[in-house]
Amino acid sequence: MVSLLRTPDSFIILLQGIVSKENEGDSRGRSTDHHLAHTMTLPIPIQRLNQATVALLLWAAMSSFILLQAADYQSQTTADPDISVESLQLRVIPLEKSELQVETEAWQDLLKSKAMEIIELEIQAISAEGKEKDQINQRVATKARERTLIADRMTIVMNAFQTKGGDPAEFKDYMASVTGIQVDIKEIG
Repeated sequence: MVSLLRTPDSFIILLQGIVSKENEGDSRGRSTDHHLAHTMTLPIPIQRLNQATVALLLWAAMSSFILLQAADYQSQTTADPDISVESLQLRVIPLEKSELQVETEAWQDLLKSKAMEIIELEIQAISAEGKEKDQINQRVATKARERTLIADRMTIVMNAFQTKGGDPAEFKDYMASVTGIQVDIKEIG
C-alpha cells in the first residue's frame, strides 16, 4: 500500500507491505494469514518541491520497497521434495522471477544436501568390505535415484525462472557438477 500525506511543511510517502503466509486451515483446506511486513516512511520537505520530484521519489521508494518484499519470500515448492512433476509445473506458473530464483536456490540446497549424503556413504564404502560394502552401495544407488528426482524438479523450476527472464546458467552448472547430468533447460516437463 502506498500513501502520500501532506503536512504543513512536508510530504510524507508511506509504504506498507503485506506478507501472506499459508497455514493449516479447517477440514476444507488451507487458510491464508496476512501480516504487515515492512513500513517505510519518507518525509520530503515542501520547499522547492515540484510534481516531477515527488513522482521520482515515489517511484524510487516503491522500487526499493518491492525489492524488500521480494527478499522476504521463502520457498513454497520444496516443502514436499516428492511433489509430482505436474503439480510443480502448475505451482511455478504464478511466481515472479525473484520468487522463482528463491525456489531454484531452495531446490539447489536440496540437491546439495542429497549429494552430501551420497558422498558420506561413498566415504563409508571405502573402508567397508563384503556384505557391508554391498549394503552401502545399495544405499548409494537409492540416494542417487532420489538425487535425480530432485534434479528433475529443479529443472522444472529453472525452466520457469528462465521463461520469466532469469539466468539459470549458474544453477545448471552446479547441477551438472553434482549429478553428472547435462540438462537442456526445456528437457523436463
